[in-house]
Amino acid sequence: FESLAEAVEAATTGNTIKMLADVDIQATGLTIPAEKTITLDLAGKTITAANTATGHIQVNGGLTVTDTAEGGQIVSGANGTYGLIQLATAKTDAAAAFTLTAGTISAYFNTLDEDGEHPSYGITVKGNGSTVTVNGGEIYAGYMAISIHSDKSQNAVVDVNAGTVR
Repeated sequence: FESLAEAVEAATTGNTIKMLADVDIQATGLTIPAEKTITLDLAGKTITAANTATGHIQVNGGLTVTDTAEGGQIVSGANGTYGLIQLATAKTDAAAAFTLTAGTISAYFNTLDEDGEHPSYGITVKGNGSTVTVNGGEIYAGYMAISIHSDKSQNAVVDVNAGTVR
């Protein structure tokens, strides 16, 4: 496929997309549609996303991130408050699901804001009954590794069974 977005568009529920090269989605973002539940194998590659309205991974369905090689990561190329990965967009949205089994989500961008801080979020949880499950891997962020938006979510569940979240 020419792009990660094209691979997601062609995938059907249950498919695994294996990264073949590093990609930068800061300008376009990436959306996992509500009708799909897929696995993304980082395969030692890097996805550079942004904590912005357009540069993050928007999960409206289901996404599992794994890494069958070493060093696979989703990293922040810009500070912001959206989360590198965002589940759903509003409290009335159907539940979205994210699982991390291996790899690193590093939402810690090196540039300080005007307050001398690193405003960045790893995963932002919204929607009715959205879930985050961490079974391995690492999530790092300047502000919050996992943020549940109380005004835009209800009945959200976060399970950390293994891995590192900080």
